[in-house]
Amino acid sequence: MLNIRENALHLIMPYVTVNLLSRVFCLGQNGKICGTGFAVEIDGEQYLVTANHVAKASQYKPQILMEGWDSTFNWKTIGKDEDNDVAVLAADRQLCPPTEIQIETGKITFGQTGYALGFPMDYGTDIFGRLEPEGDAPSYPMPMAAPTTFYGGGNPRYYWGSVAIGFSGGPVVFPTWPDPSRPTTPLSSGNWAITGVVIGYAKRQFEIDKDGALWPEVNLSYEQPVGMVKVADKSVFMELIRAC
Repeated sequence: MLNIRENALHLIMPYVTVNLLSRVFCLGQNGKICGTGFAVEIDGEQYLVTANHVAKASQYKPQILMEGWDSTFNWKTIGKDEDNDVAVLAADRQLCPPTEIQIETGKITFGQTGYALGFPMDYGTDIFGRLEPEGDAPSYPMPMAAPTTFYGGGNPRYYWGSVAIGFSGGPVVFPTWPDPSRPTTPLSSGNWAITGVVIGYAKRQFEIDKDGALWPEVNLSYEQPVGMVKVADKSVFMELIRAC
């Protein structure tokens, strides 16, 4: 089990346990962040789940940000679903200690609040807190967290919340409270469930008023997030793993 600095946990949010933080990774290519990925264990095997467009950006051979960018992993593509924008990879060695993590099984309720975990791009890597393993193992950054509210729907699902570019490929997690009437109950490592994979966010395109513009013949517009996170259901990566 990885240890964490006493105050580092509070850089993200209360009650997010180490076993969850230690399985979320900053993925990159050529020394630049291209997204997020996370590890799951199914039937004794460990897999890296991410968004397909994130894996594709690294030619399905992502670097992982530790103390520096680690390019020494040998990757195997387990499966990819381009329609649902999900990819599953396997490394030639363990990504993190195997610990209990639940896959959501219908216990998430309408209006329940959880978190999207990920690494925003374009801000550099110095903004991240650090996970500090025991011994000589390298440290690596902790993900940031964005609150999300479960709405429902099919696949993809939309959650109320706001994420930055770079969260794509990260997990959406919800607490499975031991006692729903007591939301302040401290969570144990087994009380988090992964419900899906961030694959983007809803946005709206706005036209810029051309009156008085220097080039009125040019179409000017910009995109703005509208407060909804686009999530591929966990069934997508589970089917890819089961099919391998």
